[in-house]
Amino acid sequence: MIAVISNPQQRVYFIREGTALYDGSVEKITLEAVTLRERGKDPFGKQVDRQVVKRLYPRAGEQ
Repeated sequence: MIAVISNPQQRVYFIREGTALYDGSVEKITLEAVTLRERGKDPFGKQVDRQVVKRLYPRAGEQ
C-alpha cells in the first residue's frame, strides 16, 4: 500500500511500508492510519524507539 504525505512546506511524498525517513521508518500503512517507528535519544544519550500512529481521521483531542 502507498500513502501520500505532506510537510509544513507543502512538499508531497509517496511512502510505502519500510520507507526510511529522517529519524525512523514507515512500519505499517492501513486505510485508517500510518504507523511510524521513530528513533531518538533520551536526555542521557540512550537510544530510544517509539511508535507513532498518524490517523487519517483524528479522534477528538488528537492532532
